[in-house]
Amino acid sequence: MRIPLLVTAALLMAPASALASPKLEAEGLRLYHKKRYDEACAAFREARTRAVERRASLTLLLAGCSFKAGRPLATLRYLDEYESEVADPPPKTRELVDATRRAARAQTARVRVVAPEGAVVTIDGRRASAASDGAFDVTPGTHTIAVTVGAETASEAIDAEAGSVVEVRPMRDAAPKDVDESRDDHEREPPAAASQAPHAESASLLSPPTTTWPVYVAGAIGLTSLTAAAIIGGMSANADLSVEVAEGALARAQVPRSRCEAPTPDVADACASLRRNERLSRDLDGAVTTSLIVGITGMTLAAGWYFFAPKERTSITPWIGAGVGGASLAGRF
Repeated sequence: MRIPLLVTAALLMAPASALASPKLEAEGLRLYHKKRYDEACAAFREARTRAVERRASLTLLLAGCSFKAGRPLATLRYLDEYESEVADPPPKTRELVDATRRAARAQTARVRVVAPEGAVVTIDGRRASAASDGAFDVTPGTHTIAVTVGAETASEAIDAEAGSVVEVRPMRDAAPKDVDESRDDHEREPPAAASQAPHAESASLLSPPTTTWPVYVAGAIGLTSLTAAAIIGGMSANADLSVEVAEGALARAQVPRSRCEAPTPDVADACASLRRNERLSRDLDGAVTTSLIVGITGMTLAAGWYFFAPKERTSITPWIGAGVGGASLAGRF
C-alpha cells in the first residue's frame, strides 16, 4: 500500500538580507530528489537557522525529509512545530499533515507516563518532551522510562511495539538516575553525511538505476547496430553468391579469371559481375564487423549501467498546489 507523505517545498520571495535561505532550500530540494535525505534535512535545517523569520514551509520540508530518512520521531516533532506555527492551515495541507502523522505514528510507539505534577521524564537516560496530547513517542523496542521528582527517581522497562500505546507507572523504589539536561528529546539527529535509515528499503542488483537514460541510449545504439549487422550480413552473403555464379559462368565457358582483365564479349557480363560483387562483398564485410563491434559495445554498456550504477529505491509522483505562504509541492511515495 502506498502511504501519502507530505513534502511541501517552499518557493517563496525573501528579503535581500535572507538570500542565503532560498539557496539552501534549493540545495535541499536537489538533494531530496536525489534521495540523499539526510543531507537534504541538514540543508533545510541550516536554511531555517539563517532565515530572518521562521517559515512554516521549511518546517514541513523538514518533516517530509525526516520521514524519508527513516526518522519518524523527528517527523512528529516537526509536525507539532508546524501546528504551533500555523493555527489554521489550508484543507489540503491539513490533510497531508494528518496523513504524514499517521504514517509516522505507524512506525513508532506511544508511552503514557503516570507521574506527579512537575516530574521530569527521561527515556533511556535522556530527558524527553511529551507531544501535544501529553504522550511520548518512542521507536519500537525496549526502553527504560524514568520519572524524577526532587531527589527520587523511579524507572520501569517496557517493550513497545510499532503502533502500540503503553501506559507506565514507574515503581518508586528505584535509585536516582542521571538526567541529561542538554537534551529535550530522546532521538538524536544523525550527521548530514549519515547513511540511509536502517529500515529503508535496500536496492538489489535487479533494481533500476537512479539515472536510466544511459541504459536507453546505449541499448538503442547497440540494438540498432546489431540489427544493421544482420541486414548487412545478408547483403554480403548475397554478394558472395553472385561471385560464385559469375565464377561458375566463367568455368562453364572454360575461361580463366585472368581473361577478365581484357574480357571478350562472350564473358564480358560475367567478368563485370565478378568484379562488382567481389568489391561489394569486401565493403559489406567491413561494415558488418564495425556494426557488430558497436552493437556488442552498446549492449554491454547498457547492461553494465543497469546493474552497477547507483540504484533507484523509491519513486515519486508529484503534484503542484497552493500551500501556506506560497507555492508548494507534495506527492505520494
